[in-house]
Amino acid sequence: MLCDTVTFPGGRPDTYLRTMSASPEPGAAVLPVLPDGKLVLVEHFRHATRS
Repeated sequence: MLCDTVTFPGGRPDTYLRTMSASPEPGAAVLPVLPDGKLVLVEHFRHATRS
């Protein structure tokens, strides 16, 4: 787990927690679908590496 100091979109400085995998194995994704067929999406900010 790493804690980076970043400037978020909009100019607000803060910290950003990120994890780094200990192995090169592929990850996974989940796309929740509600009973009415709508998709659940979450906005997740990720800063560019080393910038």
